Amino acid sequence: MLKVKHSKGPFRGPAPKGLYQTIDLAAGPEAWHAKMQAKKLPSREYLAVDFKFDFRKKPKNLHLMRKDALTALKILVAKKKKTRHIQISMPVGRLLNTKYLEAVAKIAKKVLIPNGKIHIITPVSPKDFEDVIERFKKEGFSYRLVERYKKFPLPLQYELITDEDYRRHIERIDSFYKQSPKAAAYLENYNAFSREYEFTYRLKTAIPRKRERRKWP
Repeated sequence: MLKVKHSKGPFRGPAPKGLYQTIDLAAGPEAWHAKMQAKKLPSREYLAVDFKFDFRKKPKNLHLMRKDALTALKILVAKKKKTRHIQISMPVGRLLNTKYLEAVAKIAKKVLIPNGKIHIITPVSPKDFEDVIERFKKEGFSYRLVERYKKFPLPLQYELITDEDYRRHIERIDSFYKQSPKAAAYLENYNAFSREYEFTYRLKTAIPRKRERRKWP
């Protein structure tokens, strides 16, 4: 009998052609998040977008584009590229520019597959982000606030740390906040916390809604 090998992890086999797992807009000179994801899932393709990158070695499945976010998205639309996720972690001033993010949303939905997600990471509170949320909803996105997590300083040589070192580092930081809630509240006012806003395009559920199920024979 022929034995079938099953690959471990959430994804099996290579990614479809022309499909990125994640596009990281304003990835930063080190493209830290994109590099970590590309190393973790070598069978998937990733794209980091920024004006400048300050590293030489990168995973083979990580692609770089030296452009601004809007220009990069327009190029991807012209090339008929698609993605499952878009991550955005730009400066607060840019993220509070509702017209700019509305323009991003209009182009991004041409790149995202159905149920594709945009994650915006920012210290901006939901109250101050209301206009942006409404603009995204008008473009066909559903919204939720995924999580609220702490920023923390990574070791300088973060590219060399192991998963275990990373986990221990997070535990040390978490223990500090548990022991010093007043300090945590103080740091919150100085943007020591970030929030993750998730926007899903053309949300489709596995189980139809009750109103649709009533039509079943």
